[in-house]
Amino acid sequence: MGCSTRLASPPPAANGTVQEIINGIVRLPDGRPAAGLPIMMTSAYCSSTAHPKTDAKGRFRMLMNIPLDFIEQHMSNAILIWDTKHNLVVVRDFEYAPGTLNLDLKLAPGLTLVGQVVSAGKTVTNATTTLMFYTEDYGTSLSYSVHTNAPGHFEFSPLPPGRKYGLDISAPGYAKKHIGDIHASADPIRQELEPVELRVAK
Repeated sequence: MGCSTRLASPPPAANGTVQEIINGIVRLPDGRPAAGLPIMMTSAYCSSTAHPKTDAKGRFRMLMNIPLDFIEQHMSNAILIWDTKHNLVVVRDFEYAPGTLNLDLKLAPGLTLVGQVVSAGKTVTNATTTLMFYTEDYGTSLSYSVHTNAPGHFEFSPLPPGRKYGLDISAPGYAKKHIGDIHASADPIRQELEPVELRVAK
């Protein structure tokens, strides 16, 4: 999945924050640079000056101003990069720390999660399913939502294998439902979930 190094830290700023700089390069499985891929941060707190994509050489840079109390909590965070065209993904967990974090990341085949939304034996075709991603400390929405199709099916890919996920499901006329304990296969397979049952709203 790649390697990482962290360089010396700057002193705290006057407003009680410190700056963290993340420099990275993302590579395809054969080692070539992966250009034009979006970088997503999953974080309990993140004040970033940009939400970048990798450049023509596969590089990216993020600048964040982190409150000191978040650093003291040693909370885990993650950077995710997707190549949806080739079903490739990479994730790197890290803790907030002042200074510069240098990442060298390699994409690998991703997992596909598929499921179906039903109610009283009938498929729900207009449901919105939103994916949640879990680090060691918390879960966060990835702002990754899909709508069920005519048979009530939904699909998320590519996802990092071997991680914990959750789902928020909603549909007009039905009560919302949250599933927070989906443990994905450690292999990049197509993983079928149990059907999700929605109750008619009262």
